Amino acid sequence: MVLEGIEIPAPTAVSRALKERAAAVIEAGPPALATEGEQRMRYFISDLLDDLRAPRSRDEVIGTGARLYEQLADYHLRRRRLWSAKGKAIARVLGQADPALAARYGDAFAILFTQGDPKPVIHLAEDLLREAGGPLFEGYRADAPPAWRRQPDTAV
Repeated sequence: MVLEGIEIPAPTAVSRALKERAAAVIEAGPPALATEGEQRMRYFISDLLDDLRAPRSRDEVIGTGARLYEQLADYHLRRRRLWSAKGKAIARVLGQADPALAARYGDAFAILFTQGDPKPVIHLAEDLLREAGGPLFEGYRADAPPAWRRQPDTAV
């Protein structure tokens, strides 16, 4: 918004400096994913894939697919140190990064949402996870932050 916004009432030295800073941040791209963050993303995608493999209802397929649409794109883009996208911007951002993948992505999710067939999305996700070692379950552990944990009662 800063980079593309129009200064009102007129550009100033401060607004120009802010736009230059915003351009530099965008050009630099996001920071690399930390191992823990990458594994957490892989785990959640793996869990959603399991839900698609054995859905209980049509509504579950739609809900799982909707969640996977954003999470898989976020994972793919962030692993490549590209800025991610949400919702309607996913197709545009994927298209800028990799037009062939964007077409496959759109087709796979279209089939899921219109025909209820999860196979193309499952194959797509497995392909995108493969270079990081595939789906992640075994050996993965995510502990709650210490502040979230209940402290033991010390009163006797």
